[in-house]
Amino acid sequence: MLKDADHPRWQDEEIETYVAERMADSNGLRKPADVDAHEAQNTDYYTADRARHDAASILGPRYAEVVRKCIQCDFGPVDDLEKAKLQEASHQDVIYELEELEERFRRFAVAI
Repeated sequence: MLKDADHPRWQDEEIETYVAERMADSNGLRKPADVDAHEAQNTDYYTADRARHDAASILGPRYAEVVRKCIQCDFGPVDDLEKAKLQEASHQDVIYELEELEERFRRFAVAI
């Protein structure tokens, strides 16, 4: 189970990095269209963004939306990672959502 509020919380950057790495690390996920010759540092982002659409067909749109929020760092109008409001929003929109999805998968006996 993912860490909850009673445990040391993941930092927002760790969540974003974790999701992006899981989605973009595999060479099998990267496609030529993901590689931007002028902006090579964006390749992992493009790969993860495209792969989230693929994940939606398997894990559903709710999971894809959680991933989108992570890779686009979209947690509302506050953009300062030190602000409690942003931390609460990211916890609600990512950690809580992933815990809920994990529980649903568990109920349907889907191994994660």
